[in-house]
Amino acid sequence: MESTNHRKQHLLKITFDIRAYADGTTHTDVIYDNSWMFTPGKSDLQYNVTISQNNTQVYSYNNIYQYLYSMWHHEVNSPGIVQPNVQYDVPYLISAGAILNYDLSIGVTDSKIQYNYTGATSNTSPMSTSIIDPRMPDPGGRQDIAPEPNWTAEWIVSQNATARATMMSSADAGGTVPWHFTDESTGKPINGETFTSFGYNTVPVNGWPNYGTVADPWKPDTAHEPDLNYLPYLVTGSHYQLDQLQAEADQSIITPYNYSSMGFASCGNQPRGLAWEMRTEAEAAWITPDSDSYKNYLVNELNKGMSWLVQQYITNNVNGAYGQLAGDMSGAAFYCNSYKGVAVPWEDSFIAMSLSQVAGMNIPQASQNALSMLKFLDTWYSGLFLNGPNGFNPYYATPYKALVNAGPVDGNGIPQGAPATTWSQYYTDNVQPTEWVNGGGFPPYPPDTFIEGPSGFGGFSTIARAGLAALVSTTGSSASQQAYNFAYKELPKNWLLKGLGSEDGTTDETGDYQNYPQFDIIPTPGTLSTNYPYVTISMTPRVLKAGQSATITWNATNATSCTGSGTGFTPTGTSGSVSVSPVTTTVYSLTCNPLSGAPGVPAYAAIYVAVGSSATSPDGTIIYNGTMGTLTTADGVWTFDNNSDLGALNEYILLNGSLTPNWSTGVKLEVANGGTLYGYANGYGWFLWQNGGFVSASDPNGTTTPTASLTASPSTITSGGSSTLIWSSTTTTSCTGSWTGSTLATSGSVPVSPTVTTTYSINCGGATASATVTVSSIIPPPTVSLYQDATTTYAGTAYTYTVTWSSTNATSCVVQKTRPDGGINPSWGTGISGSQLTYNGKTGTSVFLLTCSGTGGTASTSINHYSVNATGNASSQATLSFGAGARVTTTTNLYIRATPDKNGLLLCVEPQGATGTIVGNSSPGGGYVWWNVQFNATATTPACTGWAVQNYLTLQGAVAYTPFSGTITHTLAKGWTGPEVTALQSILGKLGTYTAGVTGYFGSLTKQAVEAF
Repeated sequence: MESTNHRKQHLLKITFDIRAYADGTTHTDVIYDNSWMFTPGKSDLQYNVTISQNNTQVYSYNNIYQYLYSMWHHEVNSPGIVQPNVQYDVPYLISAGAILNYDLSIGVTDSKIQYNYTGATSNTSPMSTSIIDPRMPDPGGRQDIAPEPNWTAEWIVSQNATARATMMSSADAGGTVPWHFTDESTGKPINGETFTSFGYNTVPVNGWPNYGTVADPWKPDTAHEPDLNYLPYLVTGSHYQLDQLQAEADQSIITPYNYSSMGFASCGNQPRGLAWEMRTEAEAAWITPDSDSYKNYLVNELNKGMSWLVQQYITNNVNGAYGQLAGDMSGAAFYCNSYKGVAVPWEDSFIAMSLSQVAGMNIPQASQNALSMLKFLDTWYSGLFLNGPNGFNPYYATPYKALVNAGPVDGNGIPQGAPATTWSQYYTDNVQPTEWVNGGGFPPYPPDTFIEGPSGFGGFSTIARAGLAALVSTTGSSASQQAYNFAYKELPKNWLLKGLGSEDGTTDETGDYQNYPQFDIIPTPGTLSTNYPYVTISMTPRVLKAGQSATITWNATNATSCTGSGTGFTPTGTSGSVSVSPVTTTVYSLTCNPLSGAPGVPAYAAIYVAVGSSATSPDGTIIYNGTMGTLTTADGVWTFDNNSDLGALNEYILLNGSLTPNWSTGVKLEVANGGTLYGYANGYGWFLWQNGGFVSASDPNGTTTPTASLTASPSTITSGGSSTLIWSSTTTTSCTGSWTGSTLATSGSVPVSPTVTTTYSINCGGATASATVTVSSIIPPPTVSLYQDATTTYAGTAYTYTVTWSSTNATSCVVQKTRPDGGINPSWGTGISGSQLTYNGKTGTSVFLLTCSGTGGTASTSINHYSVNATGNASSQATLSFGAGARVTTTTNLYIRATPDKNGLLLCVEPQGATGTIVGNSSPGGGYVWWNVQFNATATTPACTGWAVQNYLTLQGAVAYTPFSGTITHTLAKGWTGPEVTALQSILGKLGTYTAGVTGYFGSLTKQAVEAF
């Protein structure tokens, strides 16, 4: 390749990797490599590409910007080559140690597979980042952070061709990550054992990557490193995929650009960095062919890292000072780690999953050391769920972080006190509101379930179950089985109480795993004992004053006997109830033994009661560090006695009587006099802490102070235009408005047309509100909206559809219709708004063009309508698509927000089946595609306009289908793929029961359509 001054330089390496098959067909992988480290003069490159085969152009792309240390490729097949969707024996891959044991029984949703595919293929640039988050350190649960990314887990579980295409798209994008430091002398990633001073004396001659720029958007980080190329190499044998896997593995050895003598580049990194480095190194070492010159280096480094872990934790006993907590690997004395003294149990779970994968690969030395480390970790991680008898509540097993050294903490959040040596001390050190406010520790209120909510793509309790499954699969220990069974039976309740995010589309465990199988990992067959006991325990009430009693009720199945712990709790038999009178806050636990001769391990359950000490009060009780205050009520508003400024921590409010403090019923805490309130509501009361101000709690079932709200939509108009005033109120019988002398209803709307900027006000029972309508002298251009109630129909007069249009700031509009035969009706529809019934007499496409004129200018928009032959032979393939004017329906109860972000202001909750119109372009936010939707008012819900996640919207209208001329000869069932499923979906689409795209995969949506038929 020549430079701009026509000097020949080694600027870009191009490799043609050719496979020739026995039938005469060929496959050519064209690889563009800009990764050489030691060749001077290399730089970021910009160029055009054209690829031809047999003098026929097969690919071209202009203005490719390829930065240093990156690769990309394009694959070319000769005519006639066959590319079947191979169905792999996934149980064999699991038993061979290639992957962890994913639950293959519940499947994956069609919509999620299609959603990920759309995201992965929306950018066709050779340097596309696909569906990967290029800024790897971004926080929060993500699809790409897990033992395998969610889209790869979808392929593992479904073996679906579309899911495979998404996996391969992200794998191809792995080449664009600038972590390819290639040694020209070997053609392989740099060898840290050869260049031991890499990053210091040895550096790339052309400098380091320019991360985070427009041209190079990547920011690698092993703590958030996705597994991109391992399974893609396993299913293709592609040299390109192997190159990417080895480059990422080397990143795990030499990052941050210095060779680590420990075998892992984790010194100074987060514990999860150790997990993902271990995983990637092991996968590359295990699957790299024995003939590859790089294999010995990868195996040596993996063995070195695993030996180092055993030396530190087992031989040197670096955690010995932590006594019962010594098995913690995420914090404690983690070698040269900024988390020292702070445990992060969910990162321990990541480590457990990676260790389990290494152990299952049967790599000499490394796998044995991995098993030793799992047994070491087991004492801590399983112990988090089993130590109620030792003063630790297992519902606190899943925090974001927790102290294993006593406070105080320094400016970096590192605790300076002595190590905790017992489970009860670990609990005591972390029941501190200051820690809870700062994102760690345990909340000092009685939890109903695990303290952090579940989520298939990153909920701490979900991650915990996966980590325990890995421990069971590899160690088979009694503790890990007991802990897994406890977490497994607790998770459905955890979802019920905390899985309330409609942005994720589900509020149940199975539904969430069907969308996000990345952590749906279960013990391998034969490792979990069967017929294990199942235990439940409950207590009423859960908050007491000293001297009061509570009743504990328990029940166990598949059990012979039970023992209890906690003051006064001596259970007899496998079920029953007893009364207890604790004098301090207490954890009660129950352990039940399996049936005689059964292979099960004991089952365990626990419950927690909070105890205070003071007299009763008529309206409620404050438990504050063991002392009591009172609440008084007036007009349904609870306030603290004497209006005192609490100014302290650990208040727990118990509201007596029938009132249940639950956010969904409208019970709220409020702050007066400018204080800041942090609070949590569960089924028994509120735990809260406060900095200044006064606190009150309002009861929606009692008499409360009236409220009023008033808004103007739009808030800015031009002279002669109009706006709508919308008001609502609570706890009042009528309202009065400044725009009228008449009494108003407690809610309603009215149009107004001020000629000057005007502020309107409303008074509802003494509560007031105002809204301003600004009159602007700038005349805006028209806005237009055009949509149809079906995007596809059959040709013929019997198959009609309706086209509707509307506008603002327009004085005239005209709709032009162009028919499939080319004929044009220039004035098919007129008026600034309207709706007309029409049909297509012939197959093909009709185009509707809406043009509106006004004082501020003109605006136009168009839509296409497709007509197909009623026999199923389409002259054109129609597809439903999202966009301005499209009509949509919600598929679940859906949060509607003021901005395209999960943390945006919640405007309303539209119920499942609500309909609306998209009124603007899409916007990305938090890993989702959002649309601004105007939802229709119904008898039970007001009109609402705001941002909604596309995952949980479906387009209204006819179903686009793929014509099929074959026959269905098999009895189809969930999990099938192929042309017969395509035919079934097409038929169901024509019958109106199948409303999703034709995928060829028989999933839950197809099953529902068959049942509806």
